[in-house]
Amino acid sequence: ALTLKKEFETSVNKSIEFSNTQSQVVIIKKDKDTNEALKDVAFSISLDGKNYEDFFTDKDGKIIYKLYNNEKQKIYIKEKNNIKDYKENNKIYEIEINPNDYKEIEILNEKKKGKIKVVKKTKEYNEITKIDENMPLSNVSFYIYDQYMNIVDMLETDEKGIACTKDIPLGKYYIKEYKTRDGYKVLDELIEVNIGKDNEIVLV
Repeated sequence: ALTLKKEFETSVNKSIEFSNTQSQVVIIKKDKDTNEALKDVAFSISLDGKNYEDFFTDKDGKIIYKLYNNEKQKIYIKEKNNIKDYKENNKIYEIEINPNDYKEIEILNEKKKGKIKVVKKTKEYNEITKIDENMPLSNVSFYIYDQYMNIVDMLETDEKGIACTKDIPLGKYYIKEYKTRDGYKVLDELIEVNIGKDNEIVLV
């Protein structure tokens, strides 16, 4: 009887010790371009791919998910809410984690972006340049400002009078001509434009 009791106690202790093996999965959420941490992003996490539990990233863009696993375990992670002005991420991430394991997964989100396309033409016939009205005007330079008046791009028109920005995030922008060809005056007007949807090209 005493032997059976000792064996039983040993078995119970081993079982308790084994089940206390803790593993961690750390989700890190960042902006793809700036590497900025994204807080309050909802993720759903599941151990079977069916039943999901919701978690939110903290101020550092992290979720620390802890589990007690006594064997290799698969974890399924998916982003639940779409972040404003960011592209949707519908991917389901699958991670295998061993007992007493630690893994990090970095998930990057890209902002929705568009472009501004400037077309510069002559307003009237120019006696100095001998260029007719409504003709493309090359070598005209522009600043592109964001809503806080930070320069985000610099453009110069080509032989077709066209200049296009790089991909820039959605939002309000201002265009300012700062250099033009001989025989022409620099346009003083500050032109306001808005990029409102992903992949939009705003023509000015």
